[in-house]
Amino acid sequence: MSDGWRKYFGFRIPAEKIDCEGCRTDTPVLIDAECPVRPCVLQKGLEHCAECGEYICEKLRGRIVDRAELEKKRGEGIPEEDYLCFIRPYENFLRLEELRNNRSTCQDRSLP
Repeated sequence: MSDGWRKYFGFRIPAEKIDCEGCRTDTPVLIDAECPVRPCVLQKGLEHCAECGEYICEKLRGRIVDRAELEKKRGEGIPEEDYLCFIRPYENFLRLEELRNNRSTCQDRSLP
């Protein structure tokens, strides 16, 4: 994992420190102690960034993982095996977009 992150994201984290429980856990184990997203989510009382009226803000933009953007930035495709191992588990852009779209769909429905 550490090697894959170095290759695609440009930083290395020792394997034993790759552990993040997410923004809403009571006792977080954070990969990035300087992450600006978690304090923002907690301060606003949100479950995730997709609920925010400022989505996608600069705080989140710096932490977005999106295969298409990575490929564009690198100027080449990402092999499927690398995608599945190093990128897909952390591809938050697709998950946030899905959450946002589901939220919009639910809000648009009227109750019988």
